[in-house]
Amino acid sequence: MSKTLTLLLSIYTTSLINSLSSINGSKKFTVFDFLPMKSTLAFTLPIFNLNGTSPESVYDEFNEALESLHKAHDALHKCTVHGRDFQCNPIGHYDRARDEYRVMLNHLEEAIYFCESWMERAQEAINR
Repeated sequence: MSKTLTLLLSIYTTSLINSLSSINGSKKFTVFDFLPMKSTLAFTLPIFNLNGTSPESVYDEFNEALESLHKAHDALHKCTVHGRDFQCNPIGHYDRARDEYRVMLNHLEEAIYFCESWMERAQEAINR
């Protein structure tokens, strides 16, 4: 998924959840209200030089990590977190578990974006 599409999906999901979270005119906060948007994430990226690791090596390493993160994201996304599994739990446990699940997906998406950023920087150096 491209960064632009991922960012748009994240913004849409956040605004949808925020709009669905209003109850009787009062705001019910979700975990999404406290997570940074991807557009605000800034990573410290290297300036490649002859004395350091080659950009080709860095690109390959982060590409391998990226592939693994995509597999992990897909696998976690397929996991079931459903209210029917929390019917014997105290009230609020399902909401907490669902929010934790979404936070973990967000962390994986941030790690994906991190790898993509490093790969883009390495590709710029390769193309020079």
